[in-house]
Amino acid sequence: MYGNIEEFLQSHDHNLTLIRYSYSEIKKITHGFNDKLGEGGYGSVYKGKLRSGRSAAVKILRKEKANGQDFINEVATIGRIHHCNVVQLIGFTVEGSKRALIYEFMPNGSLEKYIFSRQDHSSQMYFPSWIYDQVNEGRDILEDQVTEQEKNTIKKMTIVALWCIQLKSIDRPSMHRVVQMLEADIESLQMPPKPFLVPQQTSNDDRINMANPTSLRDSSNICSVDSSYQFGR
Repeated sequence: MYGNIEEFLQSHDHNLTLIRYSYSEIKKITHGFNDKLGEGGYGSVYKGKLRSGRSAAVKILRKEKANGQDFINEVATIGRIHHCNVVQLIGFTVEGSKRALIYEFMPNGSLEKYIFSRQDHSSQMYFPSWIYDQVNEGRDILEDQVTEQEKNTIKKMTIVALWCIQLKSIDRPSMHRVVQMLEADIESLQMPPKPFLVPQQTSNDDRINMANPTSLRDSSNICSVDSSYQFGR
């Protein structure tokens, strides 16, 4: 599991703007974990101060909750988001079995719903996984009132998008194939494998092969040069 995290961090190093801290640095930042802000299902949170003087909230993950996939999902998604309505992830710690996430400090309880919650929100944190479950279980993605035609359009575009973000290039559709899928009936579209940020073992039963996949390949594609797994007959 530790190897998977290290492999992910090395392969995505150029895309991440996060600071990697050692566990000893985390101890200094939190002054020996002496100011506990709260505790939730994923671990304990301590207030700390960075060398710049900036306040931070340091979440120390429980060992049973610090598994590779959950950690990678949070670093990969929250680490790339910079928005006024989303708490910013500043850095992280990966040292043996020790895992920590360093967030910006938001006073007046604003941080509670993000890191103190006792509920498991990992699928909501990782948006592709959350939206996959919504579509796969037949739940509406938008709560606003929309027509049936609009619902079908939203579902179709979502399924196509989920195909386009598959980790393995062989699973991603060509741009030519994307157009075909968007023009097809919603009933003809198949759900792709659930998206992950690291390779997963996938059985042949999870994939839908076209009768003649090579006929739709196009070397000028942007999304992929293979279009094998889009929709059934």
